Amino acid sequence: MSVQAALQFIQAVSQDESLRNQIRMLIPEVNLENLVSVGIEAGFEYTPEELSIAYRYDWTMRSLRYGITTSNIP
Repeated sequence: MSVQAALQFIQAVSQDESLRNQIRMLIPEVNLENLVSVGIEAGFEYTPEELSIAYRYDWTMRSLRYGITTSNIP
């Protein structure tokens, strides 16, 4: 289990419509544990805590890439 695997899952979701559909089917009960289950079924091994870290890392990198800061959010 690793943060790297969780990051790979996040990337896979952005590229794989079937994974996105699996997550949509979880609505309104989407939570970290359910997302870990979807990831495990897709071959990714990570914990809820690792997914949370990966999510924060992913959004930090996006904000740096696109120049988003808390000072320019309305």
